[in-house]
Amino acid sequence: MPDDPAISAASPLGARLRTIAREAGLRGAPLLSEPALAAELGVSRPALREELARFESEGLIRRRHGSGTIVNVRAFEMATRFDQQVDFAKVLVDAGYSASVELLESGTVRLAPADAEVLQVEVGATAFRTVKRWFADARPAMLAIDLVPIPTGRPDRPAIGPMRGLFAIARALSGQSVEWELAWPGAMNATAAIADRLDLAKRAAVMTLDLVGIGPSGGRLYRALEYHVPGIVRSGFVRTVQS
Repeated sequence: MPDDPAISAASPLGARLRTIAREAGLRGAPLLSEPALAAELGVSRPALREELARFESEGLIRRRHGSGTIVNVRAFEMATRFDQQVDFAKVLVDAGYSASVELLESGTVRLAPADAEVLQVEVGATAFRTVKRWFADARPAMLAIDLVPIPTGRPDRPAIGPMRGLFAIARALSGQSVEWELAWPGAMNATAAIADRLDLAKRAAVMTLDLVGIGPSGGRLYRALEYHVPGIVRSGFVRTVQS
């Protein structure tokens, strides 16, 4: 899903700073002072300060007045994080796999009560539905079922490319950008249909993510249900301890 803005490649400054921070962390050294780091990167201090604030919010560094900036080198080891929206194909590639994605189904459906409740629309409202499967070295790794409500007055069969990114589909149908994504991780025994599509034993355990995209006005723009095969990539999140 490369056309999704929230999962595009990091900025050049962010990528360079990430390399510098990781190398410093591996040496057990703090980051250079802000003036020295800005000079090394060839950027203004306000631009650097903004990037450092983002790194700190992601738990990659910790800035302490009078004692420099320390690096959480272990955070760089995490292949995928619940608290960040990242293209799953990129996650697989970063984990050393050859990644691919396959479209299994696409079309319009009427929303069942459970989905309608999550999306805060009427039961039976029309939605655009896709089912996609990701592979890691030709092995099924994740199945995603995406539902994007079609606003009243829009055609039942929109001219939407089903292989476009979820954010792009939601934007095309709603006219709004996706500003936030709520995520609820869980686990379940796979149904027969899910187990078959992921090449798993019947009722095998899978990790789940229930995702809801939120627009600027607070409206719910999509629901995505992801089913992950355990053991292919390890997911987690970073929490900054307040002390």
